[in-house]
Amino acid sequence: PLKVIVTEDERVTAGIITATNRQTAVKADQLYALSGFQKQLEAYYNTFTGSQQLFYERRSRQYASVPEIKIKKVRIVPIQLQMRAFAAMFLDEAHRGHYPASLRQFVGSKIFHKNHRLEPYYTSAFAHYKLESLFRNGSLDSRYKPARYHLLMIARYQVGEGPMPASHANAMQKYCEGLLTHLWDDAAAL
Repeated sequence: PLKVIVTEDERVTAGIITATNRQTAVKADQLYALSGFQKQLEAYYNTFTGSQQLFYERRSRQYASVPEIKIKKVRIVPIQLQMRAFAAMFLDEAHRGHYPASLRQFVGSKIFHKNHRLEPYYTSAFAHYKLESLFRNGSLDSRYKPARYHLLMIARYQVGEGPMPASHANAMQKYCEGLLTHLWDDAAAL
């Protein structure tokens, strides 16, 4: 039998997709893309321009049809990378960066919680982008690449001013601004 369900409510749509995910293999990461938080995060990323711009890819291959000239692949942040970078920098879970499946248990609580500020997500992704660019241009020895998530965690400890606020606290905005000031400056980032 064929079932046709029509709704304008995105929560209902996401619930139906999640509940009926039996025939087509859909990765858990792809289901995260349906949440309102993911859409807010994508919109927040879009507020940055120029050298500060990154592209949050909440849907798999979302930017595949965009010409390479407009969007460089290194500036695209898929959900798994976002989870890894955020966990390393703001949850002190750097060791889990190499095992992204172990981070899924935190989705909705410690990662991608609906009350979290958006700034730490962008900040951690930009820190990862900056670190990878330092590896690419030879400013950092590539032998340290296996420790990239630990380096992100260390960077927050080195540059963060004062104790880190909770992920949902308004003070997190100012805290991240301090980190980004260093990350956006090439010499300071190095």
